[in-house]
Amino acid sequence: MKYFFYSIIVILILLLTAVTIYLSTVGHETSGFNNLIVKEIAKKEPKIKLKLGKIKIKLDVKKIQLFITTRNPEILYENIKVPITRIEVHSKIKKILSSKVEISQIVFAVEKFRIQDVQKIAVRIKPSNFKTYLLNNFEGGEIEKALFDLEIDKNFKLTNYKAKGTIKKVKTKIKNNFVIQDLEFNFIVDSNLTLINSIKANYEGFSISNGSINLQRKKNLEIKGKFNTQFEINQNQLKKIFKKIKFFQLNKIETQGKFLHEFNLKINNSFKVIDYDYKSSGNIQQSQIILKDSLKTSFIERPISKILFDKTKIKINFNKENSNLLIFDGMYSTDESNYKKFKIENNLSRKNQIYSIDLNLTENIFFDVINFKTNSKKTSNIKSVLNIRNKKYIFESIELKEGKNSIFVEGL
Repeated sequence: MKYFFYSIIVILILLLTAVTIYLSTVGHETSGFNNLIVKEIAKKEPKIKLKLGKIKIKLDVKKIQLFITTRNPEILYENIKVPITRIEVHSKIKKILSSKVEISQIVFAVEKFRIQDVQKIAVRIKPSNFKTYLLNNFEGGEIEKALFDLEIDKNFKLTNYKAKGTIKKVKTKIKNNFVIQDLEFNFIVDSNLTLINSIKANYEGFSISNGSINLQRKKNLEIKGKFNTQFEINQNQLKKIFKKIKFFQLNKIETQGKFLHEFNLKINNSFKVIDYDYKSSGNIQQSQIILKDSLKTSFIERPISKILFDKTKIKINFNKENSNLLIFDGMYSTDESNYKKFKIENNLSRKNQIYSIDLNLTENIFFDVINFKTNSKKTSNIKSVLNIRNKKYIFESIELKEGKNSIFVEGL
């Protein structure tokens, strides 16, 4: 008798294990719950029209929950087709066994979901800053693929969410004249964190790649990000970027290089920026400025019609404390062959512009009034601190050196 009971227990355990494995992997295919699910969803959200094919009942071992899954259902939200390729509806076991569906979780995957269709659905969402931006600043493109995991209460209200996917071929407008083309990225989102990576885009000759953004929702919204840019642009493209700077309209400019950008932002609940820090560093491989009018002065031996730059390193820093910095450090030439070192630093203050200039000379300099002239065969150097304040150019110091010769001026 004892052996008989042991055998029964072993058989039950094996049967339960087999059923668990079967339901958690293959699942039981049926159409018996279709009408029940459709009616339950229609009761909670009448704007959704749902048509299901055959469904499978499967077991979520971790949550000890049954869930119903099907592929390629037909779903309309206010006559807008949502391209869902797979959907899972999770419910408590006892509810399903009693022919009731109390939905606790919905998991679904979409593919090729056009941004314009997302915008049509967003119109019906309650007002929000993100909705306004989505409707007014995105064109074209699609959600190539995405997976959404939504947890809901018995009243069909969203209590938690997760999402991940890929977006491609989007055109977005940051400001009126700042339009980014061919934007694509991967995303992972939940209620506390948003990760955006593999960002690629194009803007007026700038190729953006290897971008990533991390958004954390704490007391304030904290945003950290970085991306690379590679560019090869001319003065026409620079005109579009810097419309208010006449310099680009007067001279022919060509430049190419690579940069790494890093930024941190803190935004409060009113979407006001309360702190920021932006850093950029990189190299300009080649660049040239062809002046529309040659530069002629009484102390330069020959007019300058062209300035060429090579192997130029640039560092930029902007932050909330206004301890900003711009540094150019590289080689320059005015005759396409005789390259010499230069370095320019600017503190980028809002009140005044202070430039520290240090460059070796490629041109002969002469001052008739003191009968002085540099020798092109010797290395000469000029250092200056220039303060531009209230439309005045104040040379706090100018120092010209050549060998043992030196000219020093203050307060010009």
